[in-house]
Amino acid sequence: MFLSIAFITAIILGAARVVFVTLLAIVSKFRERRAVFDESYRPPVSVVIAAFNEEKVIVRTIRAVLANLYEPLDIIVVDDGSKDDTSGEVMRAFGNDPRIRLLRQENAGKAAALNRGMAEVSGELIIALDADTLFAKDTIPKLVRHFADPVVGAVAGNVKVGNRINPLTYWQSIEYVTSQNLDRRAYAAINAVTVVPGAVGAWRRLAIAQAGGYTTDTMAEDMDLTWRIRRIGWRIETDSAALGYTEAPDSFVALFRQRFRWAFGTLQCLWKHRRAVGRYGWFGRVMLPSLWLFQVVFQVLSPLVDVQILWTLSNVVRAYLRGRLDQDWQPFPQAMSSLYLVGFMYGFFFVVELLGSIVAYRLDREDPRVLVWLFWQRFLYRQLMYAVLLKSLKTALSGIRTGWGKLDRKGTVNLLHRPPSPRKRGEGPHVRPLAREAGRGCREAAVRRRHLSELQP
Repeated sequence: MFLSIAFITAIILGAARVVFVTLLAIVSKFRERRAVFDESYRPPVSVVIAAFNEEKVIVRTIRAVLANLYEPLDIIVVDDGSKDDTSGEVMRAFGNDPRIRLLRQENAGKAAALNRGMAEVSGELIIALDADTLFAKDTIPKLVRHFADPVVGAVAGNVKVGNRINPLTYWQSIEYVTSQNLDRRAYAAINAVTVVPGAVGAWRRLAIAQAGGYTTDTMAEDMDLTWRIRRIGWRIETDSAALGYTEAPDSFVALFRQRFRWAFGTLQCLWKHRRAVGRYGWFGRVMLPSLWLFQVVFQVLSPLVDVQILWTLSNVVRAYLRGRLDQDWQPFPQAMSSLYLVGFMYGFFFVVELLGSIVAYRLDREDPRVLVWLFWQRFLYRQLMYAVLLKSLKTALSGIRTGWGKLDRKGTVNLLHRPPSPRKRGEGPHVRPLAREAGRGCREAAVRRRHLSELQP
């Protein structure tokens, strides 16, 4: 009975969250369409890149920033004690460019490196950029335009998986669109953005200073800074058109390490900001409680869903086998009715998730056909996240300090994954993005290929 109640409760809560977030995301999209920006607003922007063993990607990252053609702009690269030739790559490619400065320091961690770089900037706005991320050619102007509103303290962009090279990275691309980006878009409608990601986001320098800069007491420094800025009264916006392409882990081992860092960092932030629950408007009354419920409690109880399914199936098999041996044994129909209930509830939840995912893909102007992977992506991810959460909870309860767990870069990000422009009324059905562009004369495809070639070392 307990398993059945927990199973039904988990399904209902999960479906309700999907509906709530999807509706908020649609509201946010309408707000985005109605927004009017002052395109003449172009304050000085400083891009700070913390780099540790990034020789394979650092040059392309800097070139992608420069390809935005935004002025005034300067870039500060902080080499955080790299053991490879990160600094040499920067100096050989940009040693004569006055817009780019290279700082070196002993390895002190990403937060310390970002703080070191920010101490050197004088611009009004700061972009703290992950060293593996490639910006689209219009990302910086799209981030900057929101800061014309003086109450905006930070802007989160739209993170895309740029190395869709195997099923695992394709599954992560589904997660980025249907979970992370949809959540950010939704919570922006109520000024409760969960995180300004390091892959693509901008900050007002004054807001960072008032919040005390990056801290080293969590493994989710971007999330912690986002919450501290929100708690002191700044508004945090998102811009789904400001694209950043990140390198996702392409193996289960690397993915586990990354998700452990994310899950453990989220737990640290939730505990650090526990007194904010119920305060600061929607941020403390909706967003923080939902993280506690769905990122912690729900994840702990989620295995009960699989246990209930297995338990029901085992009851059906046992009832069937006993009925074959004992003709007077009648519980088989009852066991089948339980199986029907479990199947109906699980199918209901999957349909709700699928519809929410289709909406997310439409909002992001991505091809939803990749959602044929959704069932397996959700099923396998759930097993992975069980292990990640258990390790995170064990580490948190034991008080053991853990390292950042940096991923090895492979430099496989491809800007050609950029989603197509929206169709005009009367155009035919969606086809492959590059094929449609070829039909239009390859103008946009040629621009992207030229932009990509410019990023090659």
